[in-house]
Amino acid sequence: MVYFEVKILLQKQAGRNALKIPDLSYPDQQGKPSRFQRARRLGLPFSKAGPIIVNIIYQNPLSMKKYFLLLLILFVLHLSQASAQWKGFSLGPYGELAFPTGDFQKNFKLGGGVGLNADIRLIKKWAATGSVGYMYFRGKDVTDENGTRYKVKDLQAIPVRVGVKYRPIPLFYLKLEAGSANYTGKNYSGSAFLLSPGVGLRVLGFDFQAKYEAWMKDGTKGFWGLKAGWNF
Repeated sequence: MVYFEVKILLQKQAGRNALKIPDLSYPDQQGKPSRFQRARRLGLPFSKAGPIIVNIIYQNPLSMKKYFLLLLILFVLHLSQASAQWKGFSLGPYGELAFPTGDFQKNFKLGGGVGLNADIRLIKKWAATGSVGYMYFRGKDVTDENGTRYKVKDLQAIPVRVGVKYRPIPLFYLKLEAGSANYTGKNYSGSAFLLSPGVGLRVLGFDFQAKYEAWMKDGTKGFWGLKAGWNF
């Protein structure tokens, strides 16, 4: 329980002069309801840790630093409990670098992008994944067959990807995504079908991925990608 863990922590910090925090979940020695029980009966929006803060302030006020430390601990514990309820689902931002290959490399420089990714755990070692992002490739200065130099227009796109991940061993996974790269801006229009196999490593919420991605519309725009994100 949260209030039990906080009680132990405060007693360890105080040593011999540890605060004696009564058990708020049971009636007191005179048979009267505890503060926690009275709060519950009144319908107050207190968690089990809430009455502890009130009790500490009344009986033995803490310094401002210790009080904020206690609030921080309770907040972190609350987030941990909320995360457990959403176990199996994760959502978070990512950034990626793209290194064009083949004909795509002849006309465009290094690209980059940002976006939002979501994973949903399925059965055993499988998970569904999806993302929406924004990518930008800067055009190169090139020379045509007649010797005329010109600048290729920059390429912007909004890729929408969905796919699956398979985890053969802990932390490591294989992934395959498909979707569409929707061209945006003044220079290009339409959508390209995309296909993206890759491998990844997920450690403590951090997700690192290496992939190859191909956009297929009037030829193929292919690139190698490095992607890093954080999921919560």
